[in-house]
Amino acid sequence: MQCIKETEAQPLTFSDMKTAQDWLNRNKAEVLVGSIVLVAGAAFVIGTAGAGVLVLIPLAAL
Repeated sequence: MQCIKETEAQPLTFSDMKTAQDWLNRNKAEVLVGSIVLVAGAAFVIGTAGAGVLVLIPLAAL
């Protein structure tokens, strides 16, 4: 169980935006709004655009 907790504590990082979007589409139920995701070295916050649509908002925009 310890290794599962350590894996869950690792930040999400993606090499490009398409990979990040695909991951979000596959994991909508598990994602917490307000989580930080790194895409190609840039930080994004997971937000909603109404009706349950998840979006990546650049952290610098907040």
